[in-house]
Amino acid sequence: MEDLYKILGVDRSATADQIKKAYRELAMKYHPDRNPGDSVAEEKFKKISAAYSVLGDETKRKQYDMYGSAENTSYSSGSSNGQGFGGYYQGNPFEQWFNEAQNYNWKSQYEYETSDKYYEKPTKRKAFGMLLSSLLSLFAGLFLFRFSFILLPIGPILCIMVIANGVSGALRAVKFILTPKK
Repeated sequence: MEDLYKILGVDRSATADQIKKAYRELAMKYHPDRNPGDSVAEEKFKKISAAYSVLGDETKRKQYDMYGSAENTSYSSGSSNGQGFGGYYQGNPFEQWFNEAQNYNWKSQYEYETSDKYYEKPTKRKAFGMLLSSLLSLFAGLFLFRFSFILLPIGPILCIMVIANGVSGALRAVKFILTPKK
């Protein structure tokens, strides 16, 4: 198989913008709509698209660079060494399962620590909605607390949990309302 960098006509040190530019130029040149009935151009376009699908994606490009040339990896449905870009794995299924679980845990931890969506501040409207629902929860817990002794010992415990949840939600909502958005 050919080297993916050679297919796009770029160096291994090419930036993402250079790869995208090379892909666009070659795709325009060999696109089947511009070359109707030309099977050679169609095959060339397929190779260019497959190469860009790997080199255009940062993680796939790193994986491709790690495993070396196209002889060691494949950008199709499988691979000769059992680990390809298509997700087909021929090795030990338990090893694959543990590796995927380990990678998933690392990935989710990394996303939690670095992603802004987990720390996103709600809008004022959502914060007021949170405040209203928390206050309703608080008052419901307080109202039901006097009847909770009928269901000893779990009734008072549940009411205390509802009250605590209402107080913490109300404090959180007030904090979101009072702090300015950055």
